[in-house]
Amino acid sequence: MKLRYDKEEDILMVKVSDEPIDYAEKVNSVIIHFTKDKKPALFEIMDASEFLADIAPNQLVNLEWARLKLLAQPEISMLTI
Repeated sequence: MKLRYDKEEDILMVKVSDEPIDYAEKVNSVIIHFTKDKKPALFEIMDASEFLADIAPNQLVNLEWARLKLLAQPEISMLTI
């Protein structure tokens, strides 16, 4: 799993697979990119600072220090902090 944070755009990208991306779906402020086999390959969290603060209020001082655990399987996708 690879994490990348674009501070200027406030987007957190979580890459969970190196397989080619076939399509994407948006769920609220998260864009999930899938492979041809419908497996999640990349998560883009828009407005990441706000998204993470809403999930874990008063626990995140700075996005760069956040620890993420991502469970990605074809039938479920779950992001925990």
